[in-house]
Amino acid sequence: MRTRLSRPTSGLRRPRKAAASLKGFDGDTLAEQFARAYKAGRSGDWAATQWEMGQVGLRAQLENLEWRNITFYDKEGKIVKIPEPHWDVLTSGS
Repeated sequence: MRTRLSRPTSGLRRPRKAAASLKGFDGDTLAEQFARAYKAGRSGDWAATQWEMGQVGLRAQLENLEWRNITFYDKEGKIVKIPEPHWDVLTSGS
């Protein structure tokens, strides 16, 4: 996902659509890759792409972005579907 570093959340305030690549994230499944990147992005111990995934996830959790309007790409660049996480489970203990 690309954002402008000078105002990284400006494109995520009320986006209609977002795109995010899972390339380089660890996990056995696509959902696990998202979950790990999201948790790292929300923890304060993140790389830029993890921070971006945290922001996308936060916007979806707060219902500022509909999950169905997020296009995810796998490590080969193919569009993939990831079920919307159970936010209460994903955010517990973070």
